[in-house]
Amino acid sequence: MFRLYDTLVNGCTSIEQVVGTPSRFIIVGGIPGALKAGWWTLAGRLPVSSFTHPRFRFTFATKPGVYHDWKIWDGKRETVVGELTPELRTLEFRCGWSPQAVEKRLLTGRCFADDLL
Repeated sequence: MFRLYDTLVNGCTSIEQVVGTPSRFIIVGGIPGALKAGWWTLAGRLPVSSFTHPRFRFTFATKPGVYHDWKIWDGKRETVVGELTPELRTLEFRCGWSPQAVEKRLLTGRCFADDLL
């Protein structure tokens, strides 16, 4: 799981300075491949203290449309909710992200799952 922060860094900076900025979104997957390929650079790592696992929304749908099989994942179990409330719609989408999909999301600000109603 990786948290992307809403900040641009020109040159060197410490990870502690970045952590103090608002986060943009949390994703599952995608980053190790980009690091290994040399597309992205790791800015640093910090120990995780008092971690509360975020909740994610997901469906098995792959095309835009209205779906009634939504589930919420809290890091341990799935809960079937059927339709999403406005609050649940704000949760991140649970999926594996390719480095290219993460970059597209960074550039456009849109998550492909936003079209899955």
